[in-house]
Amino acid sequence: LVNVDSDAVELGGDVTTTDDNVTFAGTVTLTGDVAIDTGAGDGDIMFDDTVDGAFALILTAGDGEVELQEQVGGTDPLAELAAEGASIFLSGVNTTGDQSYDVTGLDADDNKISLTGDYISTNGDIAFNENAGRTDVPPVATIYGRDANADVTISAENGDFIMGMNEKLSVAGNLTIEAQTAVLSDLSALNHLSVVAGRIVLLDRASGRVLNSDGSLSTDGGLDFVANTMHFRGLPETSGVARMATRSGYASGVPHEFAVHKFGRITLDRLTNPNTGDFDLDLQIEGPTTLLVPEASTVIVPDIGPVMLIDMFVEPTITLDLPDDWRRM
Repeated sequence: LVNVDSDAVELGGDVTTTDDNVTFAGTVTLTGDVAIDTGAGDGDIMFDDTVDGAFALILTAGDGEVELQEQVGGTDPLAELAAEGASIFLSGVNTTGDQSYDVTGLDADDNKISLTGDYISTNGDIAFNENAGRTDVPPVATIYGRDANADVTISAENGDFIMGMNEKLSVAGNLTIEAQTAVLSDLSALNHLSVVAGRIVLLDRASGRVLNSDGSLSTDGGLDFVANTMHFRGLPETSGVARMATRSGYASGVPHEFAVHKFGRITLDRLTNPNTGDFDLDLQIEGPTTLLVPEASTVIVPDIGPVMLIDMFVEPTITLDLPDDWRRM
């Protein structure tokens, strides 16, 4: 057991235990690259306060938990953050390089990533379970915002955002994703969902069982994106059919070959797990598709890609050029 109770500590070396917890109660300033490893067993790694410093922090907890209770890199961005454990608890991370988060088990109830705040990398990738992914489609979100009406922003300014196969991300607020390339599995947001990327790759998946807010289970039709309002900037790529739903049935920036369903208003209870109270339900599409004819235009933005605008829906009209005396014909 390693328990550092100091209000503030400078950390510049590695820490290794055999299945024992490592806890830092106060603020931590990195003075060099740090790797903390608690072995393959149940040893947890916990930071109860902020972590800052322009160095790499590598956290490996085996079957234990990784908990970052306060913001990481908020004052002085880290060079890199990598966390691996049975579950991961995040509160906002700012780095200049890569961020990677991997859970070691594939149980949808226990092996999850909970988060709040912003995740920003100026020159690296941000990845959630990129290496493992999940062999089975989970009934709930595997990455979720733990606070009600709280926004989450994931911004890889000069890098990629990557979700593993069959991962699901749900946020009980606004969800904003910005990257050079965004590799996406299921997304649900209480309010607005925005994806801005030069390239958007959609990980098509098989249908699976989904837990609903009333405790029932239903079967979805595959990859889903659901939010009250939705905006895509970039060209989605998929090997199958993208299934999308918004409150109105319209989504800005979505190419016309992607059907958008009219879901109706999404309320907080629709995201609330009846068994745990977490906001980790994965919404599936419902409602009719929009049948109005879209007035579409394409704008080319340098270094970003085409922007498809299809949220201006008009009634179709036909104009006939007839002679003045057409009634006598």
